[in-house]
Amino acid sequence: MKKITVLSALALAFLLAACSENSVDPVQTGVLSKSEIMQIASETVPASEAPVSIEVEQEGRDEYEVFITLKNGALIKYTYTSAGQLKEVEGLRGPFDYELYIEKDFVSYSSARKTSFDAVGGNSEPGTEYVITWKLDKASDFSRPKYKFDIQSDRMYEVLLDAASGKVIRIK
Repeated sequence: MKKITVLSALALAFLLAACSENSVDPVQTGVLSKSEIMQIASETVPASEAPVSIEVEQEGRDEYEVFITLKNGALIKYTYTSAGQLKEVEGLRGPFDYELYIEKDFVSYSSARKTSFDAVGGNSEPGTEYVITWKLDKASDFSRPKYKFDIQSDRMYEVLLDAASGKVIRIK
């Protein structure tokens, strides 16, 4: 009986040791916490825009969605991988007249917005264009990151910009 108890205890010890070696450690796997993701997203908003609220939702184990409401009422959604890599940013609610510095290698949001307005300008009275929706997509295909603006002017326009250079790719 003592042999069975000792063998059972040894087997349990080996089993626990094996399981602990395969357990997921967030530090080793690069998985960030909600507060770390919140910090990363909030750093894209300059102090002058003063976020009113920041909410983080975890979508499964692979990504986070961060919702930032600015003092002007605008709502912006950021999507990050669990390792903190930006996938996309999207303006969900306007007004869209704010500043964001999304990544150091990208043109700022306001510069991209101005370039989009300039690209469709001349088709209506100056100052009558406005953003309906916008998105920065970093994770699509294997192509370069792009800003996409849907702009209302004398008609609806879709303007795609290279996020790094700020150059117009397409106007539809």
